Amino acid sequence: MSKKRKWSKEECRIRYVQGEKIGQRALSKQSGRAPTVIARWCKEDNWVQQREQYVSRLRAETSQKTIEKTSDRLSDDLAKRNEDHVRGFEVIRAGAIQFNKTLLTELQKSDRKLKLLDEKSMSFQRYATAYKLAVEGERQALGMEYMDSNKAIAKVIKDGYDVIEPELE
Repeated sequence: MSKKRKWSKEECRIRYVQGEKIGQRALSKQSGRAPTVIARWCKEDNWVQQREQYVSRLRAETSQKTIEKTSDRLSDDLAKRNEDHVRGFEVIRAGAIQFNKTLLTELQKSDRKLKLLDEKSMSFQRYATAYKLAVEGERQALGMEYMDSNKAIAKVIKDGYDVIEPELE
């Protein structure tokens, strides 16, 4: 009949601190050590505090990983939506350009230019507005809405940063 090997102090500490939560009696049975030995080791090396610190660190690491994964997923989603917006604005802009070309072609071929222009003016205004909105939307989606340096400076100041004028040489 073979005797069960007794665990070392370090094996007991690791099981108590890093394993699934366990009481001293249960650890005593698992490790083959007397309950008094486990109690003494636990008290001497402050295993309870070590377990609390370990659990706290584990929660913080898990929380950080969750934040990173969520952030990556949100970033990917945002990039995809941004790309979809740019493509949508490109389609609208291309449609407006094509409409304008068609209108110009009709006007060039027509004998009644003023009447045709009058008939098409509402459509022309709609497409001109669509074109303008598409261009503005593309600029925003591509982060180009601050091409105007005064607007860029105002945004930077609003975000709490200082603007330093470069020295020109």
